[in-house]
Amino acid sequence: MSIAEFDLPQYPNFMKSVKEFNKVFSKRHYKNFRYKFRLVDDAHHSGTKAEAYTRAMKFIFEPILKRSESIKDDIFLKKMSIFFLQTIQD
Repeated sequence: MSIAEFDLPQYPNFMKSVKEFNKVFSKRHYKNFRYKFRLVDDAHHSGTKAEAYTRAMKFIFEPILKRSESIKDDIFLKKMSIFFLQTIQD
């Protein structure tokens, strides 16, 4: 989850609420669930989309990439890349 540093300045409680949500949510340890929060510096609401999407994809595929590095499976990585590209094109 991410939020821009200057997200919705006309609603000062919004940023406060998101930060409080992060504090509460990050203390919970749900089974089979990973969570990461990032405050995007020097950005407004629409300025976070590209960075948030890129970081989300890295976060999602991180366990797969670590597994593939440990077994040196280049074919697996290629298949995952093709699958991902096909998924976002549909």
